[in-house]
Amino acid sequence: MTSPDREQFVKLREANEAVYSFVEELLQKIEGLEHDIDEKKVLLEKQEDMADMYHQRSREVKAELMKTQQNMERNAYVSVLVDGDSMNFLDEFVRDGESGGQEAARLLIRNVSEYIQNELIDLRHDLAVIVRVYANLKGLRRTYQEADILDDENDFELFVRGFNMGHPMCDFVDAGAGKECSDEKIRETFKLHAGNVHCKHIIFAGSTDNGYARLLGPYSSTEVGKRVTMLEGPPFERELAALKDKFRTTSFPTLFRDTKLPPTRRVSFSATPIHTPTPKPPSYASAASLSSSPPSYTGSSPPTPAPSEKAPGSPNGSQNGANGSTWVNGNGSTNSWTVVLRNKKGQRVDPPIKPSPSIVQSLKSRKLCNPYHLLGTCHFLACKHEHGERLNDKMMEALRYVARLAPCPAGLECEDENCYSGHRCPNNPCHRPNCHFPKEMHAVDTKVCKTWSVQ
Repeated sequence: MTSPDREQFVKLREANEAVYSFVEELLQKIEGLEHDIDEKKVLLEKQEDMADMYHQRSREVKAELMKTQQNMERNAYVSVLVDGDSMNFLDEFVRDGESGGQEAARLLIRNVSEYIQNELIDLRHDLAVIVRVYANLKGLRRTYQEADILDDENDFELFVRGFNMGHPMCDFVDAGAGKECSDEKIRETFKLHAGNVHCKHIIFAGSTDNGYARLLGPYSSTEVGKRVTMLEGPPFERELAALKDKFRTTSFPTLFRDTKLPPTRRVSFSATPIHTPTPKPPSYASAASLSSSPPSYTGSSPPTPAPSEKAPGSPNGSQNGANGSTWVNGNGSTNSWTVVLRNKKGQRVDPPIKPSPSIVQSLKSRKLCNPYHLLGTCHFLACKHEHGERLNDKMMEALRYVARLAPCPAGLECEDENCYSGHRCPNNPCHRPNCHFPKEMHAVDTKVCKTWSVQ
């Protein structure tokens, strides 16, 4: 029989074993937790290292971004694009020549800077201003002369020179004599600046050309459109006027004309005028004898030769005019007019000439003054080409041929009645890989249509 003490001992031992077992489990859990903590510490250290690395990288990126933004701001600019053929400077600037050009450039920069300060308040006031004026200089200077703004069309070059000198960021660029040359350059330059992050704003000056509506229209509801100001000189043409409410607009009345220049004086005759007799237009063959001294005619239409008069190219008739004719009557009086020959496409056609090859070769070695001999006068004050005695008919014909070996800058659109340059490559067919005549001046249709230009 078990004594009470023995039973008590057994109970105490069982209790102690339960305590020991519980403690052992606690110790195992503690050891497990400590192991987990150690692993967490290692992971945390790694994460802290990665966080430090990313913080450092973030600081470097922010510094680099700030530097880039500073560089962008340092190179930021406002672009001013001007269609110089239709957006014309005030007459007084042009008349003042070089000094007028310099003043026009300075005033344009000042007006743009004031516009930025007063209207574009989100932009820095010290932004660079880049001005590009594109124009057909040959046609424009002639227009100024015929509008009696300039006495000599060559004076316009002084204005352009002064404009280019007036400010280092102002350029008056000769875009060429083609009809769309200025437009194409302005369109492509606009697209270049519109996509350039450095360009903060574009001031666009071409208010008289509806064609620019197709350029500006797609930008009217975009972020780029918010960076465009339409500059008005003459009133906006219809399609541009419909767009102006979608862009900023402004004007510089102290700098640009508010009316167009008068068009070049020219009278065109169709095949059937109503009140005047219609002379038969010269054929390509009959025009061969036309010469270069500038005649004049002030009537409403070219005169029809009387029966006693000899037609151009006839044995007893004398010829005069770059692309025109002077007929000598039996009584010694003359009937004269100037015509510009064109084919059915409206392209300039040069009358054919058949000079003596030997005379042509001899003239190529001389430096004769074309204006002096072919037009009758030379306006260059220090002309370095040969003047001297007037040439006889055969030498004049040979000189006209030599002059035509140089392509006309105005191309097939040329409207200068006294132009002596070539409007068609003399080689037919032409096999020269680097021919200085442009592609469009090859294989020109030489059949003359019935459209005459009279001066």
